[in-house]
Amino acid sequence: AGVKVIMMLGGSDDANFAAAANSTNRSTLVNSILAKISSLGLDGVDLDWEASVNPVDFVALASALRAASPGLIITAPINPTLEQDGSGSLAKGLATYCDQVNMMTYDEGGSFPGWVSWYSSALAGDGPDHPASVDLFVNKWLTAGVPPAKMGIGIAFYGRGWSDPVTGALQTIGGAT
Repeated sequence: AGVKVIMMLGGSDDANFAAAANSTNRSTLVNSILAKISSLGLDGVDLDWEASVNPVDFVALASALRAASPGLIITAPINPTLEQDGSGSLAKGLATYCDQVNMMTYDEGGSFPGWVSWYSSALAGDGPDHPASVDLFVNKWLTAGVPPAKMGIGIAFYGRGWSDPVTGALQTIGGAT
């Protein structure tokens, strides 16, 4: 029906991604990915590396996949708060080899040190004590040089609430959960 189907590889609980993508094992991982895609008749892969991200190995993996199969669809979701310097440099590096780099903007509000209560996927309005929003991250990625046509934005389709005494955004969290 003209629909492209890609395999999702990794996830937030995949502790083995870092070892599989390192320089020693990368070619084995690439060959394994390509073999699975071929055997299932898929069109590509989503590289969802979330735990113990090594930016150099992540970009090298995307590069190796692109070199091995130029027509492969390659996507990568990234939590923009986990980039080493918050500059968008990982997204820019991946955009060179990926068809799309997807910004994970969910769970960006929580009981983090120095934060006040904030939204899970705030579109805008970030500040010093609630430093996360879609607008902030999009601008960082654009400044880093991520092409807008390769940028996707993931927003949560669920909500989170706070326990007492928090009743809304921008309140001191104290002992609230």
